[in-house]
Amino acid sequence: MLLWPTFDIGALAEVAVPMLVTMVFVQNAQGIAVLRAARHRASLRRVTAISGLLTVLTAPFGACLAVLAGPSNAILVSAGARGRQYVGALSVGATFVAIGLISTAYANPLGVLPAAFVTLLAGLAMLRALESTCFGASFAASFAASFAASFAAFAPRLSLSALVVFVTVLSQASFLGVGSAFRGVLAGCVVFHLLER
Repeated sequence: MLLWPTFDIGALAEVAVPMLVTMVFVQNAQGIAVLRAARHRASLRRVTAISGLLTVLTAPFGACLAVLAGPSNAILVSAGARGRQYVGALSVGATFVAIGLISTAYANPLGVLPAAFVTLLAGLAMLRALESTCFGASFAASFAASFAASFAAFAPRLSLSALVVFVTVLSQASFLGVGSAFRGVLAGCVVFHLLER
């Protein structure tokens, strides 16, 4: 059943203002920073205006804010020729529209999956993006410099497995009574043997 929207100053103060701050200062600013770090030209003013317009157009359908999200941009700019990365963005946009059209059928199976598994998939999707950022590059350089003598033949290729060890140990989570330090080393070895050997 459709309900006619009513204007409420309390809702404006409690919902709209925080959402505006989130859109402008968190999501769009983060997305612009990622694009600029990848040497793309991006205008915060233009992106904010387009985000606002798209949010107004999609709000009646129950959509969330239309923003330039940093994590999505980081995944898109983490690989490929810089001049062709727009193809990935267009593909993601087309995929989002397709999923939106079948959202109920798509969301029901996802609702059955454990939250930890969905979080794991999201983290795995971000690994290559994290590896290619300034942090990842400096982390890989420091790792290669620190262990160059021991692993001279492998040091240039160890960045992803080293990052997996670091992130897993940093999680401080235990699984089946096994601490993060052991799991980090184990995960790093698996990544090395599967992807970097």
